[in-house]
Amino acid sequence: MIRTFIYGSCVSRDTFEFLRPQGYDLTAYVARQSLLSAYSRVDEEELPPHETSSAFQRRMIEGDWTSSLPRALARVRGRVDLVLWDLCDERLGVRRLASGHYVTRSVDTIATGLDTQLEKQGAALVPFGSPQHRRHFTARLRSFRQRLRELELLERTLVLAPAWASRCGDGTPTPSSFGLSAEEANPIFADYHDEVEKVVGVPIIRLGEDLVEGAAHHRWGKAPFHYSDEVYLRLVDHISRHAARAGA
Repeated sequence: MIRTFIYGSCVSRDTFEFLRPQGYDLTAYVARQSLLSAYSRVDEEELPPHETSSAFQRRMIEGDWTSSLPRALARVRGRVDLVLWDLCDERLGVRRLASGHYVTRSVDTIATGLDTQLEKQGAALVPFGSPQHRRHFTARLRSFRQRLRELELLERTLVLAPAWASRCGDGTPTPSSFGLSAEEANPIFADYHDEVEKVVGVPIIRLGEDLVEGAAHHRWGKAPFHYSDEVYLRLVDHISRHAARAGA
């Protein structure tokens, strides 16, 4: 059994469903939490009132607000063989509160109206790919690397970095995600992945645009990061070979 911690989005989570039959077990899952927010804890009392549609949605928002990632990693110390990390949840940027803290702009904060409330309160949007976002992301990478090292997880961390797919297997184009298309997103993500490789120094599984395709009928809907089964199986092959080399 390979005990797995996921930090990221549906890219890692959907891939994991293809890993599970091969003896992988999900220990913990931290989603919808930008690395900027993960090291910028805000008092829960500052969280504006909002209605969530599920317990998962509520946990993700509260976890983001309270920067749960470092604590979640500490709780599983000694009980994790693999940390799967992807950057997809960085795509919507962050909000900078009046206090100077950052919270993630996510599909959950948008769906619940929380993002609109924060905007009305003057919380500035720091877009993904902007100089400010890149600068603070790099600073948080150093903190994250230190945390992984302290918990003896640095050598067990693997980044999933498939390109966004511009087309589905049936030839139809993938839609933009909140205004960001595959053509626009891929060069930005490539820069961020290069920074991760330089600062954190962990292996990165890259799949180029020629090796990815979207799924026209994906369970979560059509999107540039909702892939065909063949893409997930390619990722699984890379992950399995990495785990074998690492002795997981």
